[in-house]
Amino acid sequence: MEPEETQPPKNLQQINLAKGASDPKEPAIPASQVKAFLAQIEISRHQFSGPLPPPEILKEYNDILPGLADRVMKMAEKQSTHRQKIEDRVIGSDAYRANAGLWIGAGVAVLSILAGAYLVAIDHDWAGVGIGTTVVVALVGVFVYGSISRRQERLSKSGVPEQNQPQSASDLQRNPPGEK
Repeated sequence: MEPEETQPPKNLQQINLAKGASDPKEPAIPASQVKAFLAQIEISRHQFSGPLPPPEILKEYNDILPGLADRVMKMAEKQSTHRQKIEDRVIGSDAYRANAGLWIGAGVAVLSILAGAYLVAIDHDWAGVGIGTTVVVALVGVFVYGSISRRQERLSKSGVPEQNQPQSASDLQRNPPGEK
């Protein structure tokens, strides 16, 4: 035999009959217990995402405490302003760091090339050429690496699959864009 599926009681008469009352109008259990039982059945869950609850819930907040919905709105606006200020500060400091790095790198490169030229001028040809060549090769390497990594970052953010994408400067030379 298969067990019978029983449906939960939906009203007071069904609860009384389930508890053994012969007459549906005659309560078999006290009304306080019935209310507690029904309260357990009627519990619901609301879920939302974002800084603000739906308008119906905001209205219920105002019904509980007048002005509460306005306070919730102001709190969300304040949080949004705070987050935007932090983002502005991060972007500004990133730009400052990038510019400072460029200027410091340019200064080091110029000083190194001048040092190489000075060494050549005082008859230390190999040392001067070595320093100058090393600096130029390092600068070219930094710029090539930076452009390739920025390109890969843009591709990864755009969602374009990286298959068949050139991975290095030599790949770009062998397979220029637009050619098959």
